[in-house]
Amino acid sequence: MGFGSGDSAHLHRSDVSSPLPSSSFGLAQSPSPAPATASRFSSASVQISASLRRWAALHELAWLLFALWIILWRAPRLILYSQILWLDCSCLILSLLIFSQIRYRESAKDLGLSLTNFWPAMRELAVPLLGFVLASVAIGAFSHSLRLTKPQFFLALLLGPSWGFLQQYAFQGFINRRLQIAYGQSWLSIALTALIFALVHLPNPALAGGTALAGVFWARAYQRAPNLWALGLVHGAASAVFLYSMPHWLLKNMIVGYSYFR
Repeated sequence: MGFGSGDSAHLHRSDVSSPLPSSSFGLAQSPSPAPATASRFSSASVQISASLRRWAALHELAWLLFALWIILWRAPRLILYSQILWLDCSCLILSLLIFSQIRYRESAKDLGLSLTNFWPAMRELAVPLLGFVLASVAIGAFSHSLRLTKPQFFLALLLGPSWGFLQQYAFQGFINRRLQIAYGQSWLSIALTALIFALVHLPNPALAGGTALAGVFWARAYQRAPNLWALGLVHGAASAVFLYSMPHWLLKNMIVGYSYFR
Protein backbone atom coordinates (compact mmCIF):
# COMPACT_ATOMS: atom_id res chain seq x y z
CA MET A 1 0.00 0.00 0.00
CA GLY A 2 0.93 3.66 -0.06
CA PHE A 3 2.70 3.82 3.29
CA GLY A 4 6.06 2.35 4.10
CA SER A 5 7.78 1.82 7.42
CA GLY A 6 9.61 5.10 7.21
CA ASP A 7 6.61 7.09 6.13
CA SER A 8 5.51 8.52 9.42
CA ALA A 9 6.99 9.30 12.77
CA HIS A 10 6.34 6.88 15.60
CA LEU A 11 3.84 7.98 18.17
CA HIS A 12 5.48 8.13 21.60
CA ARG A 13 3.44 7.63 24.70
CA SER A 14 4.01 10.23 27.39
CA ASP A 15 5.68 8.92 30.52
CA VAL A 16 3.49 9.25 33.57
CA SER A 17 5.28 11.21 36.29
CA SER A 18 6.73 9.08 39.07
CA PRO A 19 5.65 9.70 42.68
CA LEU A 20 7.43 12.50 44.50
CA PRO A 21 10.16 11.32 46.88
CA SER A 22 9.65 11.69 50.60
CA SER A 23 11.16 14.85 52.07
CA SER A 24 13.29 15.09 55.16
CA PHE A 25 10.21 16.30 57.07
CA GLY A 26 8.55 12.91 56.64
CA LEU A 27 5.83 13.92 54.20
CA ALA A 28 4.05 10.97 52.63
CA GLN A 29 4.62 10.23 48.97
CA SER A 30 1.94 11.25 46.47
CA PRO A 31 -0.09 8.26 45.34
CA SER A 32 0.59 6.86 41.87
CA PRO A 33 -2.00 7.71 39.23
CA ALA A 34 -4.73 5.17 38.91
CA PRO A 35 -4.52 2.88 35.86
CA ALA A 36 -7.58 4.53 34.32
CA THR A 37 -6.00 7.97 34.72
CA ALA A 38 -2.73 6.80 33.18
CA SER A 39 -4.65 5.31 30.26
CA ARG A 40 -6.44 8.61 29.68
CA PHE A 41 -3.12 10.47 29.75
CA SER A 42 -1.66 8.05 27.22
CA SER A 43 -4.69 8.27 24.92
CA ALA A 44 -4.60 12.08 25.02
CA SER A 45 -0.89 12.02 24.15
CA VAL A 46 -1.55 9.82 21.12
CA GLN A 47 -4.37 12.09 19.93
CA ILE A 48 -2.21 15.21 20.29
CA SER A 49 0.66 13.57 18.38
CA ALA A 50 -1.69 12.52 15.57
CA SER A 51 -3.14 16.03 15.37
CA LEU A 52 0.33 17.57 15.19
CA ARG A 53 1.37 15.17 12.43
CA ARG A 54 -1.79 15.98 10.47
CA TRP A 55 -1.24 19.72 10.88
CA ALA A 56 2.42 19.46 9.85
CA ALA A 57 1.57 17.43 6.72
CA LEU A 58 -1.15 19.86 5.63
CA HIS A 59 1.13 22.83 6.36
CA GLU A 60 3.80 21.40 4.03
CA LEU A 61 1.14 20.79 1.41
CA ALA A 62 -0.05 24.39 1.65
CA TRP A 63 3.47 25.70 0.97
CA LEU A 64 3.75 23.52 -2.12
CA LEU A 65 0.42 24.74 -3.49
CA PHE A 66 1.40 28.34 -2.79
CA ALA A 67 4.60 27.93 -4.82
CA LEU A 68 2.66 26.30 -7.67
CA TRP A 69 0.17 29.16 -7.64
CA ILE A 70 2.99 31.68 -8.05
CA ILE A 71 4.50 29.70 -10.92
CA LEU A 72 1.22 29.26 -12.78
CA TRP A 73 -0.65 32.49 -12.04
CA ARG A 74 1.73 35.21 -10.85
CA ALA A 75 5.02 34.72 -12.67
CA PRO A 76 3.46 34.77 -16.19
CA ARG A 77 1.98 38.23 -15.49
CA LEU A 78 5.35 39.81 -14.82
CA ILE A 79 7.21 41.41 -17.68
CA LEU A 80 10.44 41.59 -15.73
CA TYR A 81 11.89 38.91 -13.44
CA SER A 82 9.24 36.32 -14.36
CA GLN A 83 11.88 33.69 -15.14
CA ILE A 84 13.75 34.46 -11.91
CA LEU A 85 10.54 34.10 -9.90
CA TRP A 86 9.73 30.84 -11.71
CA LEU A 87 13.19 29.48 -10.94
CA ASP A 88 13.03 30.55 -7.30
CA CYS A 89 9.68 28.84 -6.76
CA SER A 90 10.86 25.71 -8.55
CA CYS A 91 13.86 25.54 -6.23
CA LEU A 92 11.54 26.08 -3.26
CA ILE A 93 9.37 23.16 -4.34
CA LEU A 94 12.36 20.86 -4.87
CA SER A 95 13.85 21.83 -1.50
CA LEU A 96 10.51 21.26 0.23
CA LEU A 97 10.14 17.79 -1.28
CA ILE A 98 13.66 16.71 -0.36
CA PHE A 99 13.57 18.19 3.16
CA SER A 100 10.16 16.68 3.89
CA GLN A 101 11.15 13.22 2.71
CA ILE A 102 14.33 13.33 4.80
CA ARG A 103 12.28 14.47 7.80
CA TYR A 104 9.85 11.57 7.43
CA ARG A 105 12.72 9.17 6.65
CA GLU A 106 11.01 7.96 3.50
CA SER A 107 13.05 5.36 1.63
CA ALA A 108 13.21 4.82 -2.12
CA LYS A 109 10.83 1.88 -1.72
CA ASP A 110 8.40 3.99 0.32
CA LEU A 111 8.30 6.64 -2.41
CA GLY A 112 7.98 4.13 -5.23
CA LEU A 113 11.43 4.72 -6.67
CA SER A 114 12.43 1.06 -6.54
CA LEU A 115 11.25 -1.57 -9.00
CA THR A 116 9.56 -3.63 -6.30
CA ASN A 117 5.97 -2.76 -7.23
CA PHE A 118 6.46 -2.07 -10.93
CA TRP A 119 4.38 -4.94 -12.32
CA PRO A 120 1.65 -4.80 -9.66
CA ALA A 121 1.35 -1.08 -10.41
CA MET A 122 1.17 -1.73 -14.15
CA ARG A 123 -1.65 -4.22 -13.56
CA GLU A 124 -3.51 -1.57 -11.55
CA LEU A 125 -3.01 0.99 -14.32
CA ALA A 126 -3.52 -1.14 -17.44
CA VAL A 127 -7.33 -1.07 -17.62
CA PRO A 128 -7.69 2.66 -16.82
CA LEU A 129 -5.00 3.47 -19.40
CA LEU A 130 -6.76 1.41 -22.06
CA GLY A 131 -10.07 3.10 -21.33
CA PHE A 132 -8.47 6.56 -21.38
CA VAL A 133 -6.74 5.90 -24.71
CA LEU A 134 -9.88 4.50 -26.35
CA ALA A 135 -11.97 7.46 -25.15
CA SER A 136 -9.37 9.96 -26.42
CA VAL A 137 -9.15 8.28 -29.81
CA ALA A 138 -12.95 8.15 -30.08
CA ILE A 139 -13.23 11.87 -29.36
CA GLY A 140 -10.46 12.59 -31.86
CA ALA A 141 -12.11 10.48 -34.53
CA PHE A 142 -15.48 12.14 -33.97
CA SER A 143 -13.97 15.65 -34.15
CA HIS A 144 -11.59 14.76 -37.02
CA SER A 145 -8.58 15.83 -34.95
CA LEU A 146 -6.56 12.60 -34.77
CA ARG A 147 -2.85 13.17 -35.41
CA LEU A 148 -1.43 9.87 -34.19
CA THR A 149 0.63 9.26 -37.32
CA LYS A 150 2.68 12.43 -37.05
CA PRO A 151 6.36 12.17 -36.05
CA GLN A 152 5.69 14.57 -33.17
CA PHE A 153 3.36 12.00 -31.62
CA PHE A 154 6.10 9.38 -31.46
CA LEU A 155 8.49 11.96 -30.05
CA ALA A 156 5.94 12.74 -27.34
CA LEU A 157 5.66 9.02 -26.57
CA LEU A 158 9.42 8.90 -26.16
CA LEU A 159 9.87 12.03 -24.04
CA GLY A 160 6.51 12.12 -22.24
CA PRO A 161 7.35 9.60 -19.49
CA SER A 162 10.14 11.85 -18.17
CA TRP A 163 7.75 14.77 -17.61
CA GLY A 164 5.11 12.36 -16.35
CA PHE A 165 7.55 10.94 -13.81
CA LEU A 166 8.33 14.41 -12.42
CA GLN A 167 4.65 15.22 -12.03
CA GLN A 168 3.90 11.90 -10.38
CA TYR A 169 6.85 12.35 -8.04
CA ALA A 170 5.34 15.61 -6.80
CA PHE A 171 1.69 14.58 -6.77
CA GLN A 172 1.97 11.00 -5.57
CA GLY A 173 5.31 10.93 -3.79
CA PHE A 174 4.50 14.09 -1.86
CA ILE A 175 0.87 15.26 -2.07
CA ASN A 176 -0.70 11.80 -1.92
CA ARG A 177 1.58 10.71 0.92
CA ARG A 178 0.99 13.85 2.98
CA LEU A 179 -2.76 13.47 2.52
CA GLN A 180 -2.42 9.88 3.71
CA ILE A 181 -0.77 11.17 6.89
CA ALA A 182 -3.68 13.55 7.38
CA TYR A 183 -6.57 11.30 6.34
CA GLY A 184 -5.14 7.79 5.99
CA GLN A 185 -5.25 5.47 3.02
CA SER A 186 -8.80 6.23 1.99
CA TRP A 187 -11.02 7.45 -0.80
CA LEU A 188 -10.81 10.90 0.77
CA SER A 189 -7.05 11.15 0.31
CA ILE A 190 -7.39 9.68 -3.19
CA ALA A 191 -10.11 12.16 -4.16
CA LEU A 192 -8.20 15.12 -2.73
CA THR A 193 -5.06 14.14 -4.64
CA ALA A 194 -7.03 13.96 -7.89
CA LEU A 195 -8.80 17.25 -7.12
CA ILE A 196 -5.52 19.09 -6.52
CA PHE A 197 -4.10 17.55 -9.69
CA ALA A 198 -7.08 18.87 -11.65
CA LEU A 199 -6.98 22.35 -10.06
CA VAL A 200 -3.35 22.79 -11.06
CA HIS A 201 -4.41 22.25 -14.71
CA LEU A 202 -7.06 24.99 -14.68
CA PRO A 203 -8.37 26.87 -16.57
CA ASN A 204 -7.81 24.37 -19.39
CA PRO A 205 -11.15 22.48 -19.40
CA ALA A 206 -9.93 19.39 -21.24
CA LEU A 207 -6.84 19.01 -19.08
CA ALA A 208 -8.69 19.69 -15.84
CA GLY A 209 -11.33 17.10 -16.67
CA GLY A 210 -8.83 14.54 -17.94
CA THR A 211 -6.50 14.88 -14.98
CA ALA A 212 -9.36 14.72 -12.49
CA LEU A 213 -10.47 11.38 -13.93
CA ALA A 214 -7.00 9.95 -14.43
CA GLY A 215 -5.87 11.32 -11.08
CA VAL A 216 -8.33 9.10 -9.21
CA PHE A 217 -6.94 5.95 -10.83
CA TRP A 218 -3.33 7.09 -10.44
CA ALA A 219 -3.73 7.99 -6.76
CA ARG A 220 -5.53 4.71 -6.05
CA ALA A 221 -2.85 2.70 -7.85
CA TYR A 222 -0.14 4.50 -5.90
CA GLN A 223 -1.76 3.69 -2.58
CA ARG A 224 -2.16 0.04 -3.55
CA ALA A 225 1.22 -0.47 -5.25
CA PRO A 226 3.49 2.60 -5.08
CA ASN A 227 5.76 2.81 -8.11
CA LEU A 228 6.61 6.13 -9.76
CA TRP A 229 8.26 4.51 -12.78
CA ALA A 230 5.04 2.77 -13.81
CA LEU A 231 3.03 5.92 -13.17
CA GLY A 232 5.45 8.05 -15.18
CA LEU A 233 5.30 5.64 -18.09
CA VAL A 234 1.51 5.50 -18.11
CA HIS A 235 1.25 9.27 -17.61
CA GLY A 236 3.54 9.93 -20.58
CA ALA A 237 1.67 7.54 -22.88
CA ALA A 238 -1.75 8.90 -21.88
CA SER A 239 -0.60 12.51 -22.33
CA ALA A 240 0.80 11.82 -25.81
CA VAL A 241 -2.41 10.18 -27.00
CA PHE A 242 -4.51 12.91 -25.38
CA LEU A 243 -2.46 15.71 -26.95
CA TYR A 244 -2.63 14.30 -30.48
CA SER A 245 -6.28 13.25 -30.29
CA MET A 246 -8.07 16.26 -28.81
CA PRO A 247 -9.02 19.20 -31.06
CA HIS A 248 -6.75 22.20 -30.65
CA TRP A 249 -9.56 24.57 -29.71
CA LEU A 250 -10.38 22.37 -26.72
CA LEU A 251 -6.90 21.45 -25.51
CA LYS A 252 -4.84 24.48 -26.57
CA ASN A 253 -1.54 22.56 -26.47
CA MET A 254 -1.91 21.70 -22.78
CA ILE A 255 -1.39 25.29 -21.62
CA VAL A 256 -2.49 25.95 -18.03
CA GLY A 257 -2.56 28.85 -15.61
CA TYR A 258 -2.54 32.51 -16.59
CA SER A 259 -0.78 31.73 -19.87
CA TYR A 260 -3.96 30.01 -21.08
CA PHE A 261 -5.59 33.43 -21.62
CA ARG A 262 -2.81 34.80 -23.78
